[in-house]
Amino acid sequence: MCNSDEALQFVLDWTQRVTYYTQQLCHTLHANGKKTIDLAEVKSTCNQLLKQSEAVYLQYRQMLTDKQWNYLIAVAKEGSVRQITAADFLKRYQIGGASASRKLAESLSEKGLLNVEVSLEGIDYSVDDIFFSHWLGRL
Repeated sequence: MCNSDEALQFVLDWTQRVTYYTQQLCHTLHANGKKTIDLAEVKSTCNQLLKQSEAVYLQYRQMLTDKQWNYLIAVAKEGSVRQITAADFLKRYQIGGASASRKLAESLSEKGLLNVEVSLEGIDYSVDDIFFSHWLGRL
């Protein structure tokens, strides 16, 4: 059991409160056998989960072009992107033009790697797998 509000809040923030990811992280925390869990243990377990999945993430790298891979990294570093054609986003990550950004987003969405969420406020783009997004954000 988490012995601090800080550790629990980190779990919820890191998993974006998505049940699947929260359960996976908590299951791994429990499986590690600690009676009490502090923030350091949670962060260590997060690293453990990313390391365990690294081989799969590297396989994704093999199936993508350099531009697709770099685009995923850009979206992961941002967390989510509403304006994929905004000049500052395109320039910051050297994506190219607006049409290139739209094509990259479409191809990555078709591959199931990029989540496209439509709401009244607009369209948000994010890496579909939260753990993969954290891993990419470290690159």
